[in-house]
Amino acid sequence: MASIAQNWLGGWRQGLVTELDFKTEDGGQVGNVSPIGWMRVYSQVKSPNATAGLYVVYLFEALGRKTFLTVNQGTSEYRTGQWRPITDHSKISAETAAKRLILEQSGVDVSWGSTDQIDLAAQSLRDKGLILSRDPVDRARNYEFGNILAKTYTKDSLPSDRQLKQDLFASLDCLVALYDVTKKIPPRLRGLGRLTAPQRKAVERRSMAVTTHYYEGNGWSVKDVSSYRPYDLECTKDRQELHVEVKGTTSYEFQQIELTRNEIDHCRNYPVMELSLVTGIQLNRDPSENPIGEGGELSIVAPWTIKDIQLEPLTYSYKLLVDRQ
Repeated sequence: MASIAQNWLGGWRQGLVTELDFKTEDGGQVGNVSPIGWMRVYSQVKSPNATAGLYVVYLFEALGRKTFLTVNQGTSEYRTGQWRPITDHSKISAETAAKRLILEQSGVDVSWGSTDQIDLAAQSLRDKGLILSRDPVDRARNYEFGNILAKTYTKDSLPSDRQLKQDLFASLDCLVALYDVTKKIPPRLRGLGRLTAPQRKAVERRSMAVTTHYYEGNGWSVKDVSSYRPYDLECTKDRQELHVEVKGTTSYEFQQIELTRNEIDHCRNYPVMELSLVTGIQLNRDPSENPIGEGGELSIVAPWTIKDIQLEPLTYSYKLLVDRQ
């Protein structure tokens, strides 16, 4: 199905397909069983992995009776060394409600789908002993909570290919509206305001983790060199070396980023630089000793080159040359 959808993308907004690098992929298999098979259409720029970001996905019910075309989101978090389903469903529900509000304010056509709860019936496979682990069931439950807008197809009344294509295009229009959140996010969603030092450190750690996961998922060996190099990650693959600057924020957009003189000089002189921007990082609101960052939407600027016209000096260093008494 992924190849069919990829072919259909040739008839939809080619400028965006190229700019956002839209691709398709199949997934959902656990061992020899696919509790919830899926096929997603996603932006390689905005959602390189199904664990994070926003995408359109076909979710196939565990019992094979229904298929859901849904605008959905990553519902995993990085803990104990790997990506696992978020256990607090209230967090997912809050994200879903916020994104539905964005769609409502954007003016995009949402009449093709519904905000009704979807049911993937994954628990039924576990009840029958076909899957032993709870993980696939938990992931399926998170897909249900993460559904922003969906259309249901039943096995006995599938629409024509033409209608399927039209529905896919309508869902992608909604996805792009969610990507284009500039001036559409209510003020309460724009971030946490001024962060404490521990909160800033938590944002840095989360943005580094999200970026590292992305490059490792694309076959790179990644080393954190942020403490002693004028860039953050050193990535190597097949005798290639790539340097990555990483920036993170709790806001849902970057208006500007702060750079040191060494970072600017390195970007200008090193031949292969990329910029990772991780937006929408969530923090527990307690500004105490050990806040934790979660979530985040990844965007990659590749290649990254610094243009003088976009640089704005914010502070100056003034040398004191007067003799002191």
